[in-house]
Amino acid sequence: MDKEIETPTTPATPAPTSPQTPPQKKEVDLGAILLPKKEVHDPLNAPRAEAGVLLKQEQTAELPKTAAPKAPLPPRNDSIVQPLVTYQSDMQKYIQQNNVSNVTIAAAEAERRGKNPDTRETPGQTGSFWFRLGMIFLGSLLLGGAVGLVGYVVYRSQALPAAVNPQAPVIAIDEVRMVPIATTDSRTTALDKLTQAKDAVALSLGLVAQLQPVSATSTPQTPMSARTLLPILTPAMPQELSRTLLPTFLLGVHAFDRNQPFLILKTDSYEQAFSGMLAWENTMHDDLLPLFAYTPSEPIQMAPVVTATTTNTATTTAATSTSVSTHSTTTQILQPVQAVLPGAFLDKILENHDTRVLQNSNGDIYFLWTFIDRGTILITTNPHTLKEVIVRTHEAPIVPIPGQ
Repeated sequence: MDKEIETPTTPATPAPTSPQTPPQKKEVDLGAILLPKKEVHDPLNAPRAEAGVLLKQEQTAELPKTAAPKAPLPPRNDSIVQPLVTYQSDMQKYIQQNNVSNVTIAAAEAERRGKNPDTRETPGQTGSFWFRLGMIFLGSLLLGGAVGLVGYVVYRSQALPAAVNPQAPVIAIDEVRMVPIATTDSRTTALDKLTQAKDAVALSLGLVAQLQPVSATSTPQTPMSARTLLPILTPAMPQELSRTLLPTFLLGVHAFDRNQPFLILKTDSYEQAFSGMLAWENTMHDDLLPLFAYTPSEPIQMAPVVTATTTNTATTTAATSTSVSTHSTTTQILQPVQAVLPGAFLDKILENHDTRVLQNSNGDIYFLWTFIDRGTILITTNPHTLKEVIVRTHEAPIVPIPGQ
């Protein structure tokens, strides 16, 4: 139930009246002041709408569409657009203004061309011909260079021709030299052939060549194995050593100081091979001469030799004293001392390997042998070749051997 709002009333100011007229009250209109009554809403009596109907109405409802007002286009001013200027229009304008004919204009154009001839070369002229010829020649050179480059790359990528050494080398090598040796050759003859081949090797410092003995009596020539070659070169080798050697071996030349020979042998028994190498030390160096002959470059040592003595004596006399002084000078002549080769093997540690060496009185090594591993024996003439062989056992071959 709505409450009525009471508005306080302000007493009206009485109009001035005469003393004879009594004051009158002004009535207040409550209807103009009070708010209207609210409509009573009863939820029980109000009609209900289904949710599905309301959803469908919302989905199908469309907003009222109002057409956008079109702005009026500005009036076109054709006076601003200028006609396209062409050669034909210029000619028509010139004819109208000067009252001339087309024949007159053609004659004037021919006269102008006669005074100023066109210097551009036509396709048939000489300059254009030589230009085209030069371009054709340049293109041919470029094409030939490209073909040559492709051919060189293909050639370098191909495998080398059939090999001269079908047996895999033990280490990386740079060159292979064939040395024909007959089974009927004597030890001296075979060693002379190998020595000549060793001296004929001409490689840059540090490179290695392989001397491959081949059978001179077979056709085609076949490489010789260690069991075939060593009985010819070293008949005094102990049998306990020769029985442990495998067919694979490498006889090589190392370019250092001079051509240094080396021999690599493979064995299947470290203990028996080591015992056999110790037994072979008595004749090993002599059996491999002159192939393994090497004399280290020795510094000239000068020994003092007394040859003469000169004495100078000076005497001084005074009133109170007399003194005598003697000065001696010794002259020495230096003479070279010759080294003596002892010929006995000694134990040394070279390149972290236990090595048996022969050295002269100056301590210079001229022959050695060692085990690179438990299955590989190396015989050479100096420690530098030993180091090179050890390094090359861990490197790929510089010159690939086909078939390996």
